[in-house]
Amino acid sequence: MKGDESSGTAPQNGFRRRDEQDGSVGSYVFSMLRGYLDNVSKQEGPEKRKLFLSILQQLVSEEFISNACSSLFDLDMDAFDSYKEFSGGDFALPTGYQAILDSILKDIPEDRLHLNQPVTKIAWMNNSDGEEGEIRRSQVSSLVQKAGRHQMCSLFSRRQLFSNLCPSLPLNKTRFKGFASKAT
Repeated sequence: MKGDESSGTAPQNGFRRRDEQDGSVGSYVFSMLRGYLDNVSKQEGPEKRKLFLSILQQLVSEEFISNACSSLFDLDMDAFDSYKEFSGGDFALPTGYQAILDSILKDIPEDRLHLNQPVTKIAWMNNSDGEEGEIRRSQVSSLVQKAGRHQMCSLFSRRQLFSNLCPSLPLNKTRFKGFASKAT
């Protein structure tokens, strides 16, 4: 991940310099906040700057949780206006989306998970080779990937990705669990 504490690239206090743009929402937000704080320190003094920094860090932490991501550096700024918000009850988890993933993953054996690997081929389990238009039987299909980094539709339109022919709209032919907004 670019710019987060786990990769060791985030500056102290979580604020990046303006010349460290990586195209993420986090980079943009922190660049703007850093510019603001530079002005505060010149006009108000170091104590006022420290107070503003604490308040801004708290607000950013709340934003991480409410956006269900662990870092704003994982959200692509170019695609930010294309994200869709789904209505429903709001809840906050102190560890963000990771608490949900941990709950799901605890019952899945580790040898069944393949993390941080490129998808090169999709094989539909319990299916025989078939022709275009054939209904495929599948219990659950899911794909987890970072938001804003790739077009999801293009993944399903590339025929070479599938090991056997699949319906042109596989999402309509199987019970589709959904897309997660981010994976690490």
